[in-house]
Amino acid sequence: MVSSQNHRDYGFLLHPKWFVLAVVTAGFAIAFSNLGLWQLDRLSERRLENHIIEQRGSVESSVTSLGLDELDYATAAEQHSFRLIRLSGTYLFDDEILIRSQTQNGVAGFHVITPLADSSGLIILVNRGWVPLAMDTPPVSARPTDPEVDIQVRLMGTEERGRFGPEDPEGAVVLSRVDIERIDGLVDYQLAPIYGITLPLESESFPRPVEIRALSEGSHFVYAIQWFGFALISVGGFAALARTHQRI
Repeated sequence: MVSSQNHRDYGFLLHPKWFVLAVVTAGFAIAFSNLGLWQLDRLSERRLENHIIEQRGSVESSVTSLGLDELDYATAAEQHSFRLIRLSGTYLFDDEILIRSQTQNGVAGFHVITPLADSSGLIILVNRGWVPLAMDTPPVSARPTDPEVDIQVRLMGTEERGRFGPEDPEGAVVLSRVDIERIDGLVDYQLAPIYGITLPLESESFPRPVEIRALSEGSHFVYAIQWFGFALISVGGFAALARTHQRI
């Protein structure tokens, strides 16, 4: 009876070596679980963002109702990104710039960014679409006899340089991103703190409208399952190791 009791004894877990292993295993399990919870939080954020985008894109807003001339870049992006609006005005082709390193259907090229003087008095940058590398000098296309346009655009926030992002030389008209503050310094008028992307339409001429990213929930749920799985594997592995040692 005594021998049987000793056989089932897990007292060895109090040994420093096993105690440290248990603490390390618990630490990994907690860390993996927290990463799984973080992915679920990111999933909730993505779903909320998708809902906001759908709501903002379901109805066309009046540009004058947005009060863009009173907002900074961050606030404009937070409150109005992905909002659908109509612009009626004149393209200012002399101040057109290009955004490099853009692809369409696997072909490298540029995005064409042209200021538009809206009838409301606002001057807003518009991404008119993609052009191939051969069209590397703005303005990229022949100027129409009548530059007046009436278009729908989807609003997007200014793009900022990341910690390791490329830097653009002063005065350059071919840039790495739609940095509205940077572009504002290249023109003699004030730009709106947000820019627009023309809605995708079938077009054989350049610039060709660009696709706005499709709504999706990403891979957050799959990643969450993976992290929770790693947590279970950690605990299960320790339990199996302890069981094996106990039977010896």
